[in-house]
Amino acid sequence: MHPLLQQGDLHERAVADDHWLVAYCPVARGEVADVPELVEIGEKHDATPYQVSLAWLLAKENVAAIPKATSKAHIVENYGALDVELDDEDVARIDGITREERLVDFPAAPWNN
Repeated sequence: MHPLLQQGDLHERAVADDHWLVAYCPVARGEVADVPELVEIGEKHDATPYQVSLAWLLAKENVAAIPKATSKAHIVENYGALDVELDDEDVARIDGITREERLVDFPAAPWNN
């Protein structure tokens, strides 16, 4: 789950069943850096698109994000998402992104059967 693969039906089911959805690759392997909505919301909040993506996930019910960090700078940047306070308009704008880009696929996953 990330802004480019929101998995609305799966998220709704997780919430309904009181399960947690794990956002693997929550910044879409860096692809969120080029999403105009995330860039603009980041500028509004003095944040990076990566931080906006993580903040959006943090705003969701029953979602846990596991971002990869290859350096101390990435860890600090990821942690900065905790300080990004998206308003309802920001969340709605990200929710409105219609791109569907699955970047990681697992052969045994239910959607492949």
